[in-house]
Amino acid sequence: MDELTCIDGPQGCVGAVELRPSPPMGERSFARCEAHQERRWARFEGSLEQEALSPSPPAWFDPMDAGERWDDE
Repeated sequence: MDELTCIDGPQGCVGAVELRPSPPMGERSFARCEAHQERRWARFEGSLEQEALSPSPPAWFDPMDAGERWDDE
């Protein structure tokens, strides 16, 4: 079996490189070291990507701006 190479590396790699789930739902996996995986989840935690998955709109969302709704109901 071939050795995995970190998709974000090698600079800054720390820990074992394994196939690790990608946010938000973990449907896809990428070869990442422990350090780069932690950084990827940290970026997700503070991103619009996470807000888009929320069932309730964020404070900045205004349906009057473009006549859009946050949910499909």
